[in-house]
Amino acid sequence: MHKRDLLKGLAAAAFAPLAACETADPEKSGPVLSSRAAVFFPGYRTDDARLLGEPADSRRRRGVDGPRTMLTRVGADGSVRQAVFPVIGHDVAIAPDGSVGFLGRMGDGGGDGAAHHVAFDPVTLEMVATGLTPGPGWRGGGHGVFVPGGPLLCAERAPMTAYSGSPERHFGRVSVRDRQSLALLGSFSCHGIDPHEIRLSEDGRHVVLANYGSVAGQGQDDLSVPRRVVAPCLTVVEIATGRLVERIAVAAPETELRHLALRPDGTAFGIRCRLAPEGADAPWLRKLGLDETDRTADPGESYLPATPVLASRGTARTLAAQEPPAHLRHGLSVEYDALHDEFIASFPSSHRLIVFSGGGEVRHSIDTRDFGLAYPCGVTLMPGETFYAVAGFWRGLRLMRRGDHRPEHALATGAAFRGHSHITAA
Repeated sequence: MHKRDLLKGLAAAAFAPLAACETADPEKSGPVLSSRAAVFFPGYRTDDARLLGEPADSRRRRGVDGPRTMLTRVGADGSVRQAVFPVIGHDVAIAPDGSVGFLGRMGDGGGDGAAHHVAFDPVTLEMVATGLTPGPGWRGGGHGVFVPGGPLLCAERAPMTAYSGSPERHFGRVSVRDRQSLALLGSFSCHGIDPHEIRLSEDGRHVVLANYGSVAGQGQDDLSVPRRVVAPCLTVVEIATGRLVERIAVAAPETELRHLALRPDGTAFGIRCRLAPEGADAPWLRKLGLDETDRTADPGESYLPATPVLASRGTARTLAAQEPPAHLRHGLSVEYDALHDEFIASFPSSHRLIVFSGGGEVRHSIDTRDFGLAYPCGVTLMPGETFYAVAGFWRGLRLMRRGDHRPEHALATGAAFRGHSHITAA
């Protein structure tokens, strides 16, 4: 099959609602969810973890050296099931028909021979397949999206090389994979450097990507702190042809574009992130009344304030000008609530949720410590029109009421998620 024919077939697919997952042999922890859905959490720090409801194939994998990520599933009845997978995983996507789940590889941990993305059973968490790298040195972008009725589209990063002065030589790609086997069916350029979050447009014809724009300097084999950022941008790419439809630059010193959410009209809310050496966040911690180390930061790193952006019609503008900068550290997850025309964004290093109107105005700025949730990371809309869920970095899952953003039920109170970025309800 020719690449063009394959991609045209993908573009013909349309959106479908996410199917609910049934629970098998659960271990209970906390009250039930209000809708028939499960919530999935990748966990970064798996050492000495005691897993709940662990499938047999996960127990076998735990004895094998190499990269690993724990995945937690909180079921519709409050059950908790956890498994370990042989990948440095970042985000989860569930196929619209509920048949398979995807855990996206982030970076190149384990080298070319390691699992490059993982497919799993969304009910039992048994591993279905592992993918192969697109080529020597290629790194996972961490995110993927299922085309309803079609395959999986994944963000892929080019091999790490010193910046050549030509951005095009460092562009990543979107891989097209079989949703069950993760076999590589084709790929096309994402037209940006180090792609990360990938979303499907409302009409299913395009993918929209957040591209970090970060590069290694001469003599370096990895990204520096602070980052050298040369071309952070949002790109819109036609699936059928791989043609670049639009590129919107969102440049700011040392600041990456990492995540995004979309309105139906194509307006994109972009989450940016600015890394600094460890300890550089001390003034902002003091403004928040904190004397602790940021649990979400990697060793040697800290997060400085970075404003989000709203992008449409070729331009981007910065938001939250009146919000205290201390509230804007480590922007992470964002989801769009079409019912209320709102973007809901998490800023875990600031212990904060900030809700923006579809036009970019701040409507609510919420300190999640007020209801006992530290480091809010993952945000996901629950099926129906009533709730969304937000999860703390290490533990704590809270249902929030859409529209007025009142905290409601606390869920999975006995489970440790062991560090995550995003959560997914399906």
